[in-house]
Amino acid sequence: MAKLLDTLKMALLEQHFALLPQGTITTWQQVLKIWAFANFISHIYATWWLTCNTAVDAAWNDLTLYHHLNAYKSVDEGIAASAIKALELHLWYLKARCCPWHSSAPRLLVRQLHINPAFLSLDVEEWAAREAFQMGAVNVRAINVVNDCAERGVKLTSDFVAAAGSEEHLQLQAVEHDRSKQPNLRHCKRKLDQD
Repeated sequence: MAKLLDTLKMALLEQHFALLPQGTITTWQQVLKIWAFANFISHIYATWWLTCNTAVDAAWNDLTLYHHLNAYKSVDEGIAASAIKALELHLWYLKARCCPWHSSAPRLLVRQLHINPAFLSLDVEEWAAREAFQMGAVNVRAINVVNDCAERGVKLTSDFVAAAGSEEHLQLQAVEHDRSKQPNLRHCKRKLDQD
């Protein structure tokens, strides 16, 4: 996430870079790449990253992202192809042949989530009525998604910084915390010198 934010900042500060001697920070080709990546972040990646808050929606979100990336080829074919290649590494659960439960990874996932696979031999339309499916759905809904946790951490941090007020106040809080955890080293040195 930090790289994405840094890219957006560089794109927004491009006019300031132009005031510096040529080649100080970026070359013209790098500026073009920064803008291309910033465009990708704002049109594709940010939306997808922010909507990944429940594991139940993962398959739908991934298929939607795949569709958007294919459409993005008309904007920047190179970035779209690179993103599709990276996404395909994580779509093993969507790529399985007619019976996905024959491969070992999905079976392991079902076992790890304590899902009774009895409903899998039925037609998909019948799944919702089966207790095994309903219990499995409860287990899947209980999974915490990493992006959601990370977003909460970023929000908590930004709220703390806003509540702390100034940077100086924040530094004072850090010093106070450090002093409460560390012994007074000057006092310890004096005591050692006296002994």
